[in-house]
Amino acid sequence: MSFDYTLLLPELILTALALVVLVIDLSLAPGKKQSLTWITFAGILVAMAGIWPATQTSASQTLSGMVSSDGFSIFFKVLFLTVAALITLASGPYLQQKRLPVGEFYILLLSATLGMMFMSGSRDLITIYLGLELASITSYILAGLLREDPKSNEAAIKYFLNGAMASAVLLFGLSLVYGLTGETHLDIIGKVLNGDISHWPIVGVALVFLVAGFGFKMAAAPFHLWTPDAYEGAPTLVTAFFAVGPKAGAMAAVLRAFTIGFAASSGRWTELFAILAVVSMFFGNLTALWQTNVKRMMAYSSIAHIGYLLVGVTVATTVPGVASVMFYLLAYAVMTLGAFAVILAVDAFGPGDQVGNYAGLATRSPLLAWGLTLFFVSMIGIPPTGGFMGKFYLFSAAVQNGYVWLAVVMAINSAISVGYYYGIVKEMFVGKPLETTSVKAPAGVTAVVAITMVVTLMLGLYASPFLNWATAAAALPRFF
Repeated sequence: MSFDYTLLLPELILTALALVVLVIDLSLAPGKKQSLTWITFAGILVAMAGIWPATQTSASQTLSGMVSSDGFSIFFKVLFLTVAALITLASGPYLQQKRLPVGEFYILLLSATLGMMFMSGSRDLITIYLGLELASITSYILAGLLREDPKSNEAAIKYFLNGAMASAVLLFGLSLVYGLTGETHLDIIGKVLNGDISHWPIVGVALVFLVAGFGFKMAAAPFHLWTPDAYEGAPTLVTAFFAVGPKAGAMAAVLRAFTIGFAASSGRWTELFAILAVVSMFFGNLTALWQTNVKRMMAYSSIAHIGYLLVGVTVATTVPGVASVMFYLLAYAVMTLGAFAVILAVDAFGPGDQVGNYAGLATRSPLLAWGLTLFFVSMIGIPPTGGFMGKFYLFSAAVQNGYVWLAVVMAINSAISVGYYYGIVKEMFVGKPLETTSVKAPAGVTAVVAITMVVTLMLGLYASPFLNWATAAAALPRFF
């Protein structure tokens, strides 16, 4: 078995970091574990630097071709590590305030990130599934970290039960594919299905199971049942991670699996993803209109955003289609982490997580109020934000590939989303505050809000370099 350490250097660094955090956590006395935050943050930056050597080598595959290090995987590794770094930066005071196990949190966060990194680089069904399960199992535990909170326990149980069912459905679909082709490597599966068996009914059955399994992991409607309770019950910091990390990991796996292994059957799975896109957009946006809990509202908002992303997956048979999904994932990650940083500050260090708790926030904490407004504007898709450019590229890719109706549905749903985002903005700037004291967000949380505000505007005003990066990364894996 061939093994190139250079190509897996970020994963190896992240694994070593998790072990180091484990040892240090065991050696420190309770109440003296604040240093773990900066050790984890520094280690993540080192892992990100470890990506550079992989870009300087001509080799692109390791583990006998089961894992690749190409532009596509590098894009997602940077995204996952950035998410982990921002979550870590905002975590220290929150973990202390909620009395969460510091070492356990960072170990689980690093393990979930490691699983997602393997998902983005996998070219084999086995490694995709292993990465998916590593990310999923650690996420179940993260959801239940507030052990004395019944809502956190409920979130963990529901997430686990739905996730276990999704894993079974996905595994059954993978077994059908293996039974049909006798292979697990995506390149070989693609060649086999390109033959006479691509029209067999059993191929369609396998694709339905795979779409359903990945749909659960992405929280696309109607496979979203775990999402609202998990978002509301999990610690807010964990909810921020759920909103971005696992969804991006599942999306990377979907793009890998379907554009390489099932390219010959694209006529079947594109229609399935188009249906999921429409259902997710309408269900997520319409249900979010009635929510009074901000975290629960963001859960339904995330379902709607998965619908937008699935518009790009529907046309992922082209490079612009894949690139539009990757760019929007980048914009979505930034604006969502920024929004949850504000929500975390108001929830943990302010009045609470209900919409009414945001009344008068503009006068009590202007940075948080203006930051959340910017992130909501980006989520709606109003210029000059990254969310606008992301939706524009998704819209353009859909129109260019003949899915004008799907682009129209996306535009309609963007208009619907104004309703629930505007409700919170109205409270912040017009509502009468329940208390006059300011929300004193920790320095780390404030830094995350400021960084994500700047990047959200950069993605809107200077989108070309990021889109060019996504386009080059989408073309390198030779999907097409």
